[in-house]
Amino acid sequence: MSLKEVLEYRRSVRYFDETKELDTEKVKHCIELAMLAPNSSNMQLWEFYHITDAETLKKISHACMDQKSNRNT
Repeated sequence: MSLKEVLEYRRSVRYFDETKELDTEKVKHCIELAMLAPNSSNMQLWEFYHITDAETLKKISHACMDQKSNRNT
C-alpha cells in the first residue's frame, strides 16, 4: 500500500467493544511505531500512556473535553 493510499483511506475508530481486551503487546508495538513519526528537529515532544483502568479514564476524560468516543461512556 502506498502512502497516498494510506492517507486517503485512513479511518478514525470511535467505538470500542468493551468485551474485548486490547493486547498489551500490540498496543506497545503501535506506540513504538508512532514514536518513529517525523517531527521538528527530532524533539519528540509527546508522551504516550496506555490506560486500562475505567476509573482513571473517567478522571482524565476532561483533558479530552469529556468526549464519549471510547470506554468512558
